Amino acid sequence: MFKKIKDFVVKRKFLSLAIIIVLIGILVYVFIPKNKALNYNYTPVKIMNISQIVSATGNIKAQQDLNLNFERTGKVKTIYVKVGDKVQEGQTLMVLENSDLLAQLSQAQANLAQAQVQLENLKKGARPEQIQIYQTQLETAQNNLKQAQEQAVLSLNTIYTDTESAIRNKVNQVFDPPSSYYPKLKFGTAYVDVEEKVLNQKVNIEHLLENWKKELPEITVNNLDDYLNREKEYLNTLKIFADDVYFLTTIATHYYSVTPQQVELFKTDISLARTALNNNLNLLNTTSNNLNSLKLAVKLAQDQLNLQKAGPTAEQIKAQELQIQGLQAGVDALNSQIARTILISPINGIVTKINYETGETVQITTPAISLISDKNFEIEVYIPEIDIANVKIGDQAEIVLDAYGSDVVFKGQVVFIDPASTVLEGVPSYRTLLQFDNEDERIKVGMTANVDIITAYKENVLAIPIKAVINRNNEKFIQVLKDEKSKIIEERQIKTGISDINGNIEVIEGLNPNELVILP
Repeated sequence: MFKKIKDFVVKRKFLSLAIIIVLIGILVYVFIPKNKALNYNYTPVKIMNISQIVSATGNIKAQQDLNLNFERTGKVKTIYVKVGDKVQEGQTLMVLENSDLLAQLSQAQANLAQAQVQLENLKKGARPEQIQIYQTQLETAQNNLKQAQEQAVLSLNTIYTDTESAIRNKVNQVFDPPSSYYPKLKFGTAYVDVEEKVLNQKVNIEHLLENWKKELPEITVNNLDDYLNREKEYLNTLKIFADDVYFLTTIATHYYSVTPQQVELFKTDISLARTALNNNLNLLNTTSNNLNSLKLAVKLAQDQLNLQKAGPTAEQIKAQELQIQGLQAGVDALNSQIARTILISPINGIVTKINYETGETVQITTPAISLISDKNFEIEVYIPEIDIANVKIGDQAEIVLDAYGSDVVFKGQVVFIDPASTVLEGVPSYRTLLQFDNEDERIKVGMTANVDIITAYKENVLAIPIKAVINRNNEKFIQVLKDEKSKIIEERQIKTGISDINGNIEVIEGLNPNELVILP
C-alpha cells in the first residue's frame, strides 16, 4: 500500500514539471517580440553610377554687353546705324561735329607740308628774292600769332564770365546764402563728411573767382601763356567742386529750405554748369594748341629766314627736321582729337540702344550707343549658399531652354563664380556664369535656361535610397535584414558620400553589395 502511494506522488511530480514547462513556453511565445518579415519593406544594396546635381534657373545674356561713350562732349553730326542693326568691328557708328578740328588739321598739315618744302629749299640755298619771300612769310606768321594772342586775351575774359555765371547762378543755388563764404546747404544727406568737404571747398571757390577776376586786366600778349595755364588750373578746380555738389544733389535725404522738386531742378542746372565748364576747358586747350601751332610757325619762319641768309649748315638742316617733327606731332595730336569725335564699334555685334539724335549734345557720362555681341552667349544664375560649396569652375552642365522644351538639351560648363554673395529673397546666393560648349543659332539673348550642374560623378559605387538612412547625433545608421528566414534585424553605422536627384546616396563604409536594408 505504501509503495503505491509513493509511486503516485512520483508520477504527479513529473506531471507537474511538464505542466510548468508547457506554461513557460506559452508565455515565451506570447510575450517575447518576434520578427514579422512580411511587414518589412526592404531593398538590396546596389552598385550604380551616381551624379550629384545642383539645379538653377537663369537667363541667357550676351558675353559682351558694351556701352560706348564719347571721350568729349559735342553735338551729334551723323548717326550711321539704328537699333537692331548688325555691325562689324571697326565700323563707324556715330560722329560729332568736328569741322573746327578738321580745319585745324588742314592748317597743321599745310604748315607741315610747307616746312617740308622749306627744308628742301634750305638744302639748295637761297637767292635774294627768296630771302625776301621768307621775310614776308615770317611777318605773316608773326601777325597771325599776334592776332590769335589778342583774340585769346578776349577769350579768357569770356571764359571767366561764362564760368562765373555757371558757378554763381547754377552751382551756388544749393547754398544759403549762395555767394557767402560760409553758407549752409539747403538740404541734407547721409554723408556729413562730403557735405563738410563741399562747404570747405566753397570758401576756396569764392577766393578763386575773386582772384581770377582781379587778374583779368593784367593779361597781355606777353604773359598770355602763364595765364592760360593758370586758368586751366582754375577750371579743373571748379570742375571738381561742381562734380561734388552734383553728387550731393543725388543723395539728398532731407530738405531744409527747399522741396525735392527744387533739388531736381538744382541737379539739372548743375549738370548744365558742368557741361559749360567742360566746354570752357576744351576751348582753353584748343586755344593753347592753336597758339602753340602759330608759335611753331613763327619759329619755323624765323629759322627759315635765318637759314636762307646764312646759308644751310648741317646743324640748321637738323633743326629744320626737328621743326618738321614738331609739326608732325601737332598733326598727330589733332588726328587724335578728331578720332575722339568718331564712335567706332570694337566688336561684331548688334545695336541695342541709341541714346541721342542728330543735333543733340552728348555727355561723356551717358553712353551714346549700346551693343551686344552676336555670339558667345552665357547663362547667369544665382546658386544658394547651401549648394555653392559643391560647385566649381569647369563643372559640366546640362541646359534646357524653356523655348524648346526638355527634349532639347544643350551642353555647357561653369566659367565664373562671384566670390561675393547677393541676398535674394533673404537667402545669400552667388552669381554664377556658364557658357555653352557650342554655338547654336537657336540660342537667343533673354531666354530662360534651366541648368543642371554636375558637381560630382562616381561610377560603380554602393548605393541605397537616402530615405533608409537614420540620422542620430550627427552619425548615420541603417537597419539591415540579416536573413529573410531568421527575420533578424541589425542596426549598423555607415559612412555616406554623394547623393543624386533620384534619392540615392553613396555608401562608403558599412554595407556590402546585395545586403537588404529596411525602408521606412
